[in-house]
Amino acid sequence: MKFKAAFLFAAALAATCAAAAQEEGGEGAFVISKVAVDGNEYFKDDRVKDLLAIEKGQRYERYLFDYMLERGVDAIEKAYFAAGFPEVNVLWAFRDVKGDKRKLQLRVDEGPRAEITDILLNGVGTEHYLAVRENLGVDVGSPLSANLLNEAALKIGRYYGERGYARASAKLEIDRDTGAVTFTVDEGRVYHVGDIFVAGNEKTRPKIVTREINYKIKPDRLWRASKIDESRANIYRTGLYRDLKVETTDSPRSPDLVDILVIVREDKFRWYKLEPGYQSPDRATVTLGWGHNNVFGNNQRLSTEVSAAYGFGNDESEFGANVTYTEPWLFGYRYIGSAKLYYARELRADLRQWEVGLEPDVTREITEDLEVTGGFKLRKSKTVFGAEEDSPSVPWPAGEGGPAERFIGRGGLQNIVSIIFSSTYSTRDDIFNPLRGVYLYGSEETAGGFITGADFWRVIGDGRRYISVARAATVAGHVRGGYARAYGQTKDVPYSEKFFAGGAYSIRGYGERDVGPSVMVEGRNYPLGGNFLFVANVEFRFQLPFTAGKRVPGIGLNLGNTWAGLFLDGGNVWSDWAETEKVGLVYGAGVGLRYNTPVGPIRFDYGEPILKRGAAGRSGRFYLAFGHVF
Repeated sequence: MKFKAAFLFAAALAATCAAAAQEEGGEGAFVISKVAVDGNEYFKDDRVKDLLAIEKGQRYERYLFDYMLERGVDAIEKAYFAAGFPEVNVLWAFRDVKGDKRKLQLRVDEGPRAEITDILLNGVGTEHYLAVRENLGVDVGSPLSANLLNEAALKIGRYYGERGYARASAKLEIDRDTGAVTFTVDEGRVYHVGDIFVAGNEKTRPKIVTREINYKIKPDRLWRASKIDESRANIYRTGLYRDLKVETTDSPRSPDLVDILVIVREDKFRWYKLEPGYQSPDRATVTLGWGHNNVFGNNQRLSTEVSAAYGFGNDESEFGANVTYTEPWLFGYRYIGSAKLYYARELRADLRQWEVGLEPDVTREITEDLEVTGGFKLRKSKTVFGAEEDSPSVPWPAGEGGPAERFIGRGGLQNIVSIIFSSTYSTRDDIFNPLRGVYLYGSEETAGGFITGADFWRVIGDGRRYISVARAATVAGHVRGGYARAYGQTKDVPYSEKFFAGGAYSIRGYGERDVGPSVMVEGRNYPLGGNFLFVANVEFRFQLPFTAGKRVPGIGLNLGNTWAGLFLDGGNVWSDWAETEKVGLVYGAGVGLRYNTPVGPIRFDYGEPILKRGAAGRSGRFYLAFGHVF
């Protein structure tokens, strides 16, 4: 039956191709109005179309179409062949030929899937035979898939590589007539690591490379392939090399030793940054930066950054500058030490605030995904309410114990010295545009006490989860909480250390800092901030339909980077824990568009308050921002 169907399909193919050739003269351009797939079961339609790489709606010259079709069919057959379908056959035909438009119809005859009938291991010693056999990942009856069998050969190499066999190899042979598979293994001998040599470095010290390898594999220790791979990744992470190659050579010291030769290609060490931006509703921003990743030839990093923002509608401005120095191996140990000196200033109609500080800290990487940090924050800040220090332009209402009096009491000069401990765990596949993974952050800060300055403590927790639900769709969830409390001689947490919520990066549907305690003066809300914060967000992010592989004619802009989002935000800020019994959560929901770039999306969102508590009479808001909310 399959042969008859294939014959009839081939006959239809010949007829339609002849008609097309007669109509077009065998030449000329035409448009593919649709690509349809039939007969496939193992691979889904989208997978087959991706392998074919012929796009719907695209105009093709005949010679180009023939070339791409041949490549696409070959790619489909190879994919099936690798999955264990040795008799796969792909046929095609034109349908619905109307003028210069035609439908491309594919028929995939998968054929039977071959199975493994026998597995032979040649060259494997008796002490390793059972472990190697169980570690293959395939067995008799498994699909005769080239992909699975090649992975099995790699597993053999990894097994021996973790046990000192630095030059072990496994050769795969497949008898497709009988279904028998043979792995021929050359175990070699057990080696230990000898000396480490570096070549190709001109402006970087060899120590940068050797210390990363020595950290994983000590000299005269057993060779382990996974440790070499980890060392290679760590060398790349220094940011100093664009390429590197690791080779082994016989050691002159002993036949049981192998020396390691690392050949590197140095990258550019200096970098510059210019980032103009815009934030809703009428706020322009710009950031300038400069950095050097190899200041003293030993991977010490120095960077400086200046940023400014200006709101045209409300005549508000912000300015910030910082200098950061980083030592990746503090005092010769694998601890990352850094020191940041910064200055920040904020000017509003009702508030003027500036802060200068120094933040030295030390970070220890526990695993590839987990790191802990401890450090100090030394800062001096000043908050002035009103346009002038001595004569505030805002007529604050009087009343002992009232919110305005407490608000004004938080101003003035503050000296804050605190100790901070934090930990970060991240398995995100991309820090700028994650599709899957987890991010967890927690910190504890204690200020004052036996040290000078304001007395308070604060804890913050942040959790994010990204779940890929389709090839181009992700469900993302986020929870953030924080609690601060004054102690000792300090009556309240300084205003500069309060929690705020609302806006493009918090709870959408509300203005910046509009959520939480505030005081109303002449019809305007002034945020007071709070000591307890809770914010939760959930988003469904997905690629816009029919944009994959499409580009804007003339400029080549990739429309496949255009995604949409549906979101629900909730949370609030309270002056203290007890206030949560009186004031509940506020919510915002909306939709948005994002255009993904290599360093994060350009985001356009519209959020509408669901419960307008604290935002009476206010409608939804538009947000234009850079980067995801979380």
